[in-house]
Amino acid sequence: LLTLNNKNKGTWPEMKRLPHEAGWINARNILVISPHWDDGTAGCGGTLCRYAALGAQIHVLLLTCGAKMPVDDIKGKTPASMRVEELKNAMEIMGINQESLITWEEPEQGLQVNSLLLKKLESLLRQLRPDLCFIPSPYEYHPDHIAASHLFIRLVPWLSWEMGIAFYENQPLPKVNLIVDITKVAEQKKMALSIFNSQLKQKNHKKQIMGLNTFRAKSLPPDVNAAEAFRFFSGSEVKKLSLLIMEDEKQSSYLNPVLQTHLVSVIIRTCNRPGAVFQAIQSVLDQTWQGMEIIVINDGSSRLDLPSDPRVPVSVFTTQEGFNRSHAANIGWKNAKGTMVAFLDDDDLFSSFHIEKLLTVMDKKPWCSIAYSGVVAQDDDGRQTDLPCPEFDLSSLFKGNLFPIHGALVRKNALEAVGGFDESLDIFEDWDLWIRLALAGYSFVPIKVWSAIYRKHSHGTLEKMTFGTQKDLDARWKVLKKHEAAIQQCLADRGRTGKIRLKLRKFLFKVAKDLLS
Repeated sequence: LLTLNNKNKGTWPEMKRLPHEAGWINARNILVISPHWDDGTAGCGGTLCRYAALGAQIHVLLLTCGAKMPVDDIKGKTPASMRVEELKNAMEIMGINQESLITWEEPEQGLQVNSLLLKKLESLLRQLRPDLCFIPSPYEYHPDHIAASHLFIRLVPWLSWEMGIAFYENQPLPKVNLIVDITKVAEQKKMALSIFNSQLKQKNHKKQIMGLNTFRAKSLPPDVNAAEAFRFFSGSEVKKLSLLIMEDEKQSSYLNPVLQTHLVSVIIRTCNRPGAVFQAIQSVLDQTWQGMEIIVINDGSSRLDLPSDPRVPVSVFTTQEGFNRSHAANIGWKNAKGTMVAFLDDDDLFSSFHIEKLLTVMDKKPWCSIAYSGVVAQDDDGRQTDLPCPEFDLSSLFKGNLFPIHGALVRKNALEAVGGFDESLDIFEDWDLWIRLALAGYSFVPIKVWSAIYRKHSHGTLEKMTFGTQKDLDARWKVLKKHEAAIQQCLADRGRTGKIRLKLRKFLFKVAKDLLS
């Protein structure tokens, strides 16, 4: 079993937060996840040099193709092939067999957590059965790094064998429990980093990374001049990885830990309805939960006069004319500071306890990434009707949207992992998002409390589009066609009956396509 060999013998309080002795993980079969060609070398290159010298088997998984970054003087090579060559040369310097490189060629700046990649990763892990994996930290800023980290966070707790996980750092980690002395191999790592010429021409990451390694030696004995820091989770800890990450976030803050963990960002999209958006914002300010921020996305068609509350900051972003609702929603959550995100259109409202009820459940269920409440439909005369709040089921979700967007509270890291909203969709963009989150393995929990209000106006988005009209059918078809393969697989998984339904569904898809073309 993997064990963390740290020898902190002191009793000073800071020694509980940062190792003051170098540590080591005994491992023989190692997998390194590198979203881009230089990430693994930068984050754990010195540690890999030490493992290679000890004879450990090391595989490197390069996730993206590297084709987007500009490259000068490639001499007839493609940017992707040149970067693979750079990585292989760096591996050779570190003592790692070049043949152990695995490339997946996912789109750079487009890496996402989805069912296909999860299955592909699971297959690779079962084939290699590593006892230690080095992966990017989920606290980084680059979306590819975040997605790569969450691929593991979603998958590894369910594996049948114990495997340690170590988050490496390309930027300082908020919490570390393992610092590895790389003094004797620092020059070897520096040589490996020097191989990445295409990156160094853009920015001198080598100097910055080696500076970080010098800084990480600060808490260690004076004979240590360079070190790499990690957040390590043992095989038994990996089984509750998501919960431990949440605990890390609480402990790494000197602020109120509950408030820091549960800052909620409410995204409000508005289009030419100043009176309605005023009421929507007021319903957010009236929440019993006060740890919030409000982000208003205005299409720029009218000036906004907004209510204010010194306890709740309000930010306004104005979009250019011609951008759709999905684009507005993406602007909102990408600028969110909270770990939780809620969405509210300007003609809808929250009951005063809406956020607190959703948060209470999500706090008790850290594995839950999306919680949704019941929604009340209210007409212009104030008459209210409770809409169904069904249990979550993927096959039901394929049939139609199970809940309006403002009924849901979503963890921001889940949005980051799947890339947010599809900007090719202006209608049913929330339905498409729920499908992609479900296919990526994120958990949904219904809360049988009707705390979101859907106001049925003649100017509401969906009221403009009557069910069964050509516009409605076109919009639904676009979402269904996008996920046709997943729908067919879901039906096929149901056995003989499913196969019959699959054949029927293929026929119906063909008929529908002919009718809509």
